[in-house]
Amino acid sequence: MNSESKKRYAIRRHLSGDGLGSKMGNYAILYAIHLGTGLIPAYLSDESNDAFDFFNKDKNNVLDIKQAFPNVKKVFEKINFSEHKWEHVNTGVMPLENIIYSIIVNRKFGQFPNFSFEWFQRYDQWYAFRREVTELFTFNSDLINKAKSNLPNINKKIVGVSFRNEYKKFNSTGGHSKLGIDYYRKAFSCFPKEDYCFLIFADFFEQCPEVLDQLSGEYDIMYTKENMSSAEGMATLSLCDSIINSNSSFSFWASFLNKNINKKIIAPNYFLHPSHAGAGLLNHRWIKRSIIMTYEAFMFFQENDLLEVKLNQHWNFIDKFIIVEAGETHTGIKKDLIFDHERFKKYSDKIIYRSFNSFAELYDIYPNIVSGHIYKTVKAQPHLALNDWMRDAIQAEYLTVVLLEQQPKDSDIILFSCLDEILNEEAFSEAHKIFSESKTYNLYSHLQRKYITTSCDFAPTFGFDVDMYAYKLNLYSKKSAIGCMTLFSNLNKIKHTELRYYALSTHDPIKNAGWHFTFLDDTRGEKALKKYKSWAHSRDSGHNVSYFDIETPLEAEKRVISEYNTQVVEISSKTHPKWLIDNISKYSSYIYSA
Repeated sequence: MNSESKKRYAIRRHLSGDGLGSKMGNYAILYAIHLGTGLIPAYLSDESNDAFDFFNKDKNNVLDIKQAFPNVKKVFEKINFSEHKWEHVNTGVMPLENIIYSIIVNRKFGQFPNFSFEWFQRYDQWYAFRREVTELFTFNSDLINKAKSNLPNINKKIVGVSFRNEYKKFNSTGGHSKLGIDYYRKAFSCFPKEDYCFLIFADFFEQCPEVLDQLSGEYDIMYTKENMSSAEGMATLSLCDSIINSNSSFSFWASFLNKNINKKIIAPNYFLHPSHAGAGLLNHRWIKRSIIMTYEAFMFFQENDLLEVKLNQHWNFIDKFIIVEAGETHTGIKKDLIFDHERFKKYSDKIIYRSFNSFAELYDIYPNIVSGHIYKTVKAQPHLALNDWMRDAIQAEYLTVVLLEQQPKDSDIILFSCLDEILNEEAFSEAHKIFSESKTYNLYSHLQRKYITTSCDFAPTFGFDVDMYAYKLNLYSKKSAIGCMTLFSNLNKIKHTELRYYALSTHDPIKNAGWHFTFLDDTRGEKALKKYKSWAHSRDSGHNVSYFDIETPLEAEKRVISEYNTQVVEISSKTHPKWLIDNISKYSSYIYSA
């Protein structure tokens, strides 16, 4: 047996695709295998042609991949990748899952026999070595200079928009899906029109007319030059301020290599059909957009300033905001409708606003709107003011009435929250992971401390643990449990107010998920006083002085600060929402100073 046959190899039997992005996927996983195991990455060709030619040129034979990425040549020559005759390698085959989870995910590098990978397009296969892969695919300087010259000289931020050259439907084996107007409209809406232009990347611009015809009148759309090589196009796309992906490895790699720390990457929920292994070609931190809608529903009282923070912080993750304002407080006091329609006109594409004047009138229209379970539970607790809590429940359930008007699908995601509850990007990412598992569960009541179902037929339902601030943006109080995120299918079985009131969930709350800015006030206690006299807790007994009986703004101010046991903290990008930090001068009156 010669020395060549004694060497240990990581074998790739079938190469996926012939485009630049596909070949980069091959290089990434082969390099990751070598880094994780010390094995020599190799390719076993079943054809008579020279396999290594596949790696050298893109599908148009325009640019050697090693010229585009000089480090590829250095690294793979160093590990002797190009020196082996693949047809002489004696291989064995191991299941794909065993190799990936043992080697790449858990980084447990045992002694494995030679093996084969049948799919090279998954981000998670080389995720553990993403830093090394990033360095591997460093564009050469000449290519970057060309790419810079391709960007339009315009006083706006640039969103690169990728289209791929096919419009196939899902099929039984799982091909590329057609990304039509719904996907691109959602993706475009993530970027304010006045601040961004959209640079179109496509093999043939005529392949996407139905989308561009509908969006060109609404957005500032520009086009890349024709006849760019794949490498030049990818380098140009990677330099855009943000990117809207198609379901292509080309746009995936451009997004992955984009170095802008403030970038937004919009991607379809699936790269291929969900049943296909290639569905995993996505970075989990990117913003997913698909035909699945995400709604957020909450009540409005007097929080116009805080609403602008919430809209901007949640904008990239929520498709529609359902907002309901009442002409009465939960204690039955008449009030003006003060939602600032003019201020929020620029957000109107995503806002569904409803109001009503009287709880009695609304109850006459929807006599079954309140949960009978909640009515009986509240009535059995004499320290609670029954009528006040029923008004709270009526307004909360009216959110569901408005939601039903939108004809949501069972698979749509619904976030029920209070207006002063705001999530960070990581919380949305974690939530999407949970929903992507497509499993069902039993409901657990944290109030009753027991499971209340046994049929295991509820889609994921969970809340969030956040940092609570009271009265001022920099007065920290404590950790707070907020919100309820669920699928619409669950609302066919249970009212969302029941999920909230009985603290029902299928999962533990997502930790470090954002912020709760309760009783936020810039009026030396006037807003706090209004809230104390308005919310369902106002006349709860058990306090020396009920909230409803607080008389002056100064009393209200002192009550909030003392009851929430606040402490002054620094405001920074690590502690508060990014949009708030970027616009902090608008909120100076909400910052406490001794």
